[in-house]
Amino acid sequence: MANNLKQTLRSGEMYMVRKFFGYIGTRRFNIYEALVYRNRYSLKNKEKLIFYDGTSKIKQKIAPKSGSKNGRSPHFAYYPNSSHDGVGKEMTVTHKAYQEAISTLKIFCIETLDGEVIIFEVEEAKLEYYINDEGQYYLVDILIVLKSTYPFYYFYKWEGILAIEIWVSHKTEQKKIEALNRKGIPTIECKISKKLLLNEDIQSDKEYLKNVQKVINRYSDIKFHLYGRFISDAKIDETSVWGEKYLEFKNYHNEKKRMELHFRKLEKQKLELEKKNKELISENYNLDLEIKNKHTVIEKLSKNKMEVEANKELLKICKIENENLIKKVSALNFELVKMKEYKDHPIKTFWKDKIRFK
Repeated sequence: MANNLKQTLRSGEMYMVRKFFGYIGTRRFNIYEALVYRNRYSLKNKEKLIFYDGTSKIKQKIAPKSGSKNGRSPHFAYYPNSSHDGVGKEMTVTHKAYQEAISTLKIFCIETLDGEVIIFEVEEAKLEYYINDEGQYYLVDILIVLKSTYPFYYFYKWEGILAIEIWVSHKTEQKKIEALNRKGIPTIECKISKKLLLNEDIQSDKEYLKNVQKVINRYSDIKFHLYGRFISDAKIDETSVWGEKYLEFKNYHNEKKRMELHFRKLEKQKLELEKKNKELISENYNLDLEIKNKHTVIEKLSKNKMEVEANKELLKICKIENENLIKKVSALNFELVKMKEYKDHPIKTFWKDKIRFK
């Protein structure tokens, strides 16, 4: 289905329904541009003021409306009895700006609910295409002809086609989701968060384009992701050329993921071993330091021991000398006693008295 759709897009047989965008020839106008353009020409050039909803052979006329009546914002309206009148809903400025901005991006990223980041390289983008599901028509916000994707297998799974729905004020209606699934058109619904909403009070083309450029500037840098969910997926025929390529790249991607997981596991083990090694090195350093400190203590103890041994020898010598001194003192005391006894002897006293009285 997607492959046939891709061929249809390139041949121009599928046409677009416009509420906010119109064409003169191959030139696309947003409603603000169209209103300015219309006011530039007089009735003599009214053939230059005929807008169409697309560029295909089955395009239909539409007219730019300022929207001043009934409180409606500027928009394109179909002429009476158009088969496309009423298809689609009134959109916010944020919706329109995101729609146009995304359609101009050549490469961008969408992060899905499960955290997978898909990179899209765009060959061609179509705004507001309608699909016919059993006679019921539905507008698709953006239909993209893909140049490539990463992971690669999505390109082959979707046969190079992706639809994008923008969710600002309301989700994609369930009937449209069912139609997209029946048609096998892969579709991602991108929700725009409140913090990324744009100014809705737009009065000119300049203000509107400023909003569009703001979105382009953000998402042309692939570090910023749109966030979305799959609301429809392709029905892949695994026996077709696309299906075979899909399986080939899917298997390659799975094997690559397995190897990356194994590599991360090894890398984690490596980091753990390096951490353990650093801890062991630190522990060894502390042990070496402790051993060094103990060696210093041992050396000090050894030196103290040698001093103790030397002091023991010195103590022995001192003890001997002390004993000798004691003996000498004892001998001297003995002599002293003897001398004292001699001093008190009767003969010594006699001679002492004799000498004194002589």
